[in-house]
Amino acid sequence: MTWSRRLERLESGPSWLSASVFLERSTPRRSAKLVVTIANLPRLISGGGGALGWSRRPTDVVDVAPPHERAARESDMTAAAFSAAHAAGDAAPMDLVPHAKSAGVPEKKSAADSAADAATAARDKSKNDAKHGKKSKTTKDDSKGERDDDDTRDAKLSPVERCEKRIRAAKRATRSELSVSGGEWSKNGYAFNPDVLSTANLGDDVPRISAKEVSVREFRERFENPRLPCIITDAMDHWPAMKTWTYDGFLSRFGNQKFKVGADDDGYAVRLKFQHIYHYVTCTNENSPGKVTAESDDSPLYIFDGSFGDKDGSKPLLDDYDVPAYFKEDLFGVAGEKRRPPYRWVVIGPPRSGSSVHIDPLATSAWNALISGKKRWCLFPPTRGLTKPDLKPKGLGLDGESVTWFRKMYPRTRSHEWRFEKNFPTPLDVVQNPGEIMYVPDGWWHAVLNLEHTVAVTQNVVGSGRFDKVWRMTKRGRPKMSARWLEKLKEKRTDLAAIALQQPRRGFESADEKTSSSSSSSSSEESSDSEDLYEYKPDAVRDERPAVCDAVLREMAAAREKRRAAEARAAARARARREAEKGSTKTSGEKNRAVSGTKSGSESRDSVPRESRPDGAKSPKSPKSPKSPKTKKRTRDVEMADA
Repeated sequence: MTWSRRLERLESGPSWLSASVFLERSTPRRSAKLVVTIANLPRLISGGGGALGWSRRPTDVVDVAPPHERAARESDMTAAAFSAAHAAGDAAPMDLVPHAKSAGVPEKKSAADSAADAATAARDKSKNDAKHGKKSKTTKDDSKGERDDDDTRDAKLSPVERCEKRIRAAKRATRSELSVSGGEWSKNGYAFNPDVLSTANLGDDVPRISAKEVSVREFRERFENPRLPCIITDAMDHWPAMKTWTYDGFLSRFGNQKFKVGADDDGYAVRLKFQHIYHYVTCTNENSPGKVTAESDDSPLYIFDGSFGDKDGSKPLLDDYDVPAYFKEDLFGVAGEKRRPPYRWVVIGPPRSGSSVHIDPLATSAWNALISGKKRWCLFPPTRGLTKPDLKPKGLGLDGESVTWFRKMYPRTRSHEWRFEKNFPTPLDVVQNPGEIMYVPDGWWHAVLNLEHTVAVTQNVVGSGRFDKVWRMTKRGRPKMSARWLEKLKEKRTDLAAIALQQPRRGFESADEKTSSSSSSSSSEESSDSEDLYEYKPDAVRDERPAVCDAVLREMAAAREKRRAAEARAAARARARREAEKGSTKTSGEKNRAVSGTKSGSESRDSVPRESRPDGAKSPKSPKSPKSPKTKKRTRDVEMADA
């Protein structure tokens, strides 16, 4: 749509100079431009542009055309002016010589201005990337230059200083809320508290079975199908890992291989070379110039790497162990190694490291084989109503670390309120020893704390007995993966594919299910399923254990008794005060009745005798003594308190 509008004659220019403004609007692009047409251009040139004041643009004319169109138009007009002047034999007006800025030629900037503009653009880009959660992208040349600068700076450092520099960077990335230089990694002093790793009065509530005595069929009937945990012995004595998976063995074989030690705030993996991890977990602060070792950290860094089997550098670790016979059936393996979710991890950690309370993702079960060291386990059976807010409440100071959960939340799970008022089950406690495999069924909340320097391998598995539950969770949590998985099941396991196709989209049995897209077995926070829940039944053997198992529980018990005694004393004082108020109210009432009785007696003596009164007449009543407002208020308060 195009229309034009005639503007008034310009007052600043000659009377014969006029302008026409055409507003052209394009509907698809929603863009508009003003085109200024200068009338009588030949007359302007012949009369001398300089004499007519052409050196300045009229202030009344507003040109809002795009810059490139405006520059091209002005260049065409200038060329026309030169041609007309040449035809007339006159020199071209100097004021019509196109300036660099008006002709669309970029101005030459100084080096300082160019550097400032580049810095501003880089800063704006970094802010935009941070706003949208993007990682800054650099070209190969830029990244190479940055690496060269880092290498130049690192060349001036000793090997130990370079190692500790990497460790400090990893600490800042994994827990940005803590100051490394400020000593906040050891602010709670857990490393110097012997009760943190104490196992005194700790129960042994998980049964142990021998792989040499229990068959696969019996294991499924006793533990897998009813979803009961157990510890398996005599199943890993033949593994090469039992001899080679040591700190020194890893240092010699995989010293330059990087392993994951955590994730940053954006979810990206933080990795360290094993030689740096070896220095971190084995050196003391006396031998560390920067004092960044795990010796004094409350919750040290530890390896939890799920990609060790996919990298050429660490892939030989797969040859050092084999999957136990009880877990050979792994249905996620049907989908293929590239399509299945992450399922295996190598775990290496110092004391006080571990995993806070969680449930393994996608209704998978897990087995954890301990090569060396000791692990403390705490497990909760699937119970209706037991959810994440109950096990990880806000306001308790939990920071997502295992040692913090065991120090602050675990004592509450052993309290009277947890067991009888909330009707939640007390946890199952067990200490896993080297050479043992811990089996954790799906739906069990569990937390792990390393009591010593530990080396372990763990995998998540899916068996036929729990396929229906796993399929429902996977279909909702990973719909694309579940579609490919179903295609493979139709080829290799037609019986399970039929079960998957028969399941409804959302049935009553999955009404309370929640899924998580997290692929890490240590970060999933699913709630318990509505089916196969356990009703808590007190265990007479476990109930005979002391209620206080360590110094923390003793302190909590003492504080609780002190608080209850204070509450009892306060209640006794309030009861005595109410009784005193009742007594004072009763005394004042008796006095008032006595005074009223005296007055009525005196009045009755002065009144007419009973014999002289008319039949049916009543004796005059004595006036009631009014109660003071203060007495009424006290009476009301006492009645409300008694109610």
